[in-house]
Amino acid sequence: MSNHTYQFTSESVSAGHPDKVADQLSDAILDAYLAQDPNAKVACECLITTQKLLIAGEVTSTAKVDAIAIAQEVLDRIGYNNDAVGFNWHTAEIRNVIHAQSPEIHNSVIDGGAGDQGIMFGHACSDTRDYNPLAITLSHQIVRNLHYLRETQFLPWLRPDAKAQVTITYDNNGPVSVDKVVVSTQHDESIDQPTLRASIIHHVLEPLLRDWIKIKQPEYIINPSGSFLIGGPHGDTGLTGRKIVVDTYGGSCPHGGGAFSGKDPSKVDRSAAYASRYIAKHLVASGVVRKCNVQLSYAIGLAEPTSIHIESFGTHRCDLKLLERTIYALFPVQPLAIIEAFGLKRPIYLATATYGHFSNSDYPWEVLDDVKINALRAITGVNLDAPNKDLPSQQFANDSAKQCFNRFLEDSEFGHLKMKWLSKKPFSAYLPFHVPDGLVQAVDKEEFDLREDSERLPIFLGSQFGYFPSLKSIEPIPDGYLHFLLAKSMLSGLVSGLSLRRWDAGQRQFQIVKEWKR
Repeated sequence: MSNHTYQFTSESVSAGHPDKVADQLSDAILDAYLAQDPNAKVACECLITTQKLLIAGEVTSTAKVDAIAIAQEVLDRIGYNNDAVGFNWHTAEIRNVIHAQSPEIHNSVIDGGAGDQGIMFGHACSDTRDYNPLAITLSHQIVRNLHYLRETQFLPWLRPDAKAQVTITYDNNGPVSVDKVVVSTQHDESIDQPTLRASIIHHVLEPLLRDWIKIKQPEYIINPSGSFLIGGPHGDTGLTGRKIVVDTYGGSCPHGGGAFSGKDPSKVDRSAAYASRYIAKHLVASGVVRKCNVQLSYAIGLAEPTSIHIESFGTHRCDLKLLERTIYALFPVQPLAIIEAFGLKRPIYLATATYGHFSNSDYPWEVLDDVKINALRAITGVNLDAPNKDLPSQQFANDSAKQCFNRFLEDSEFGHLKMKWLSKKPFSAYLPFHVPDGLVQAVDKEEFDLREDSERLPIFLGSQFGYFPSLKSIEPIPDGYLHFLLAKSMLSGLVSGLSLRRWDAGQRQFQIVKEWKR
């Protein structure tokens, strides 16, 4: 394959950019509700322009929140506290028109369903150590550094509004060089453009790009329109959710269209976008792909995703269908499971409203789990030293499953498993496909004969991460696939044991028939 080269560009904006101001206001108000009421349902949006701020949205909550006071505090922290910078919260007109959420929407999420239909994307690649694209990573760092130099008064002539844009040259193996950097930053009247340019290059760009400058000297384009005195909401109206590409991957990945800021985690626009990034990051970190997009889709009121898709850009080292099925077992994809896994009912969102939702390694959806990484490698059979064409065969799956279950049956240090009912047919019809030989030998088959009208399967499979209701949507299940998946999960340490249970119609509960646990 020829080594194709191309350029790719991403941008970021500062905390003082009007759209980002609106995002911060929305998320600060959301945090205030969640701090008092973790179950609050919030959709808050703001519009900010010359000396006017409108706070709108829908809320269902027991919390008492002074949205105007919170907005004033955020505006003061950003630096919009005098007329010269483009907005003065002391004298601005601020209106709050938040009202109650529609009961129909509220009812759709009571039982764990998605708060709306929609499609969400997650992305990861091997450009950087945090598995983010290089162009958006550098753009975030530039505007973050500008904010720091203004806040510390190291460059006292800087004002809050700023933007950065970085162009990278890529080949088939990844980034080759940083080609162009555009910076536009608001400033006061005391600085001339040549001095401003020299200061930005010396204090912001050269320290950040030191290693890249050794490869190629980038072209710097600083304040190309000349002076930038009028900025902030006075120069440009700001709206919540208008910087969704800055919030995500700088255009390296499709976007479903739903904004994040101001939305509580029952809205899958936000929570499922975090989950899809979490999945994508683990896929790349495990080595099963070098670059990928993960798409999740949902219907309002339903917990199960309507689809899961992986785009690997040809970098996958295992069967993609196997990988998609594995996602159901290893990762949280139902709204309540996502919320619980990442602790999303906490007031953690204001920090995400600036410099990207995936740029901070401390965010829970950014933290890698070694157990999941090892499980992905074990389940897919990926050898990190093998070429992409080496895919695990069905024979490999069956052989590995048998070996792993034998180990499981002999080892007393494993624990408990569950799975939802897959069919209304008698269990004996499924036994040869879903349970490997080692387990069949250890349990009397006669114990599991059920009537044709039985509504429950007396074997449940699951893990420390909960049961796997999504497995019911895998149709058809290939011979040997399910026990291969579970066996390899056990070997990796993901699953800690097994119990077999029978549904007791009289007692209306499950009775343990056979179990292995610590």
